[in-house]
Order: sequence, then structure tokens, then C-alpha cells
Amino acid sequence: MAVFNYKVVDRDGKNKKGTIEAPNRDGAEKKLKSEGYSIMSLTEQSSPLGGIGFKKKVKSRDLGVNSSQRSSRPVLPSYPRWS
Repeated sequence: MAVFNYKVVDRDGKNKKGTIEAPNRDGAEKKLKSEGYSIMSLTEQSSPLGGIGFKKKVKSRDLGVNSSQRSSRPVLPSYPRWS
């Protein structure tokens, strides 16, 4: 099933937006119209995740911290060597 983003107007004239799953665009339109909505826009999401929570880029610094935290061996603090 595909996921579609929609913007609609309900019977009371209020704007609403959200996502809906349907086999195709026609199916999504039928579902929304059967609920009494007037469709303003309907677009298929390009990614199955829909970009949910993935709008921020991850910094390489943060990846390094995460990698060291997930390491199988303990990470010991480094101390200066006294000669």
C-alpha cells in the first residue's frame, strides 16, 4: 500500500492535514471523500517512512560518540603518561 499526504476541508469548513494509506491515488481519494472531506491536495510520499523524524542531518561528531558508546569493549579514559 502507498502512503499519501493530504490537505482537506471538512464539512464545517475546517482545514485538516494528515496521511492515509491506500492501494493507489484513486483509493485514497475515495476514502477521503467517503468521510465527507473536500480534497485540497493529495500527494504520494516518496519514502515509505515519509520523512518522519528524519529531517535533521546527523553530525559526524554525534556518530562518533554513538559508535564509541556501542562498542563491545569498554572505552577507558585516556590519562597523560608520566615519563
